[in-house]
Amino acid sequence: MAYRHMRLSRTDDDGHTPTGGLVEKDPTDSTYFMMAEDALKQYEDETHKKRHHVVLKVNKVTEQVVEGRITRIDFLASSTQCPNDSSEQTPLVCQLNNIKNVLKCHSETWSRPWLNLNEIKIDCTLLRQSEN
Repeated sequence: MAYRHMRLSRTDDDGHTPTGGLVEKDPTDSTYFMMAEDALKQYEDETHKKRHHVVLKVNKVTEQVVEGRITRIDFLASSTQCPNDSSEQTPLVCQLNNIKNVLKCHSETWSRPWLNLNEIKIDCTLLRQSEN
């Protein structure tokens, strides 16, 4: 039996990105805005925030194909006047509490669809006024 040595490139779906490589994505894509909102909701729950927060802007998005897909999002957020009551749906319009209190957030979502699992990690810090 003869064997042929073949070199196969390891790429993801688009055929251009090596598996494990970071790929910059369009931060204006609404998918990433919604992912940032999900991460921010987790941040509110984990830190027991009394006010609902909103995503102001998604600044940067990268994706990495690993055992699943890791999406890293850098975004800005701020608190609103609306109370964070998990028993009620958040109103569609919530007035910002204080635009000077902007949070700089970084989230990582590890998606493994075959396990029906999304693991979200998020870290937010108060942005200094000079960084706005």
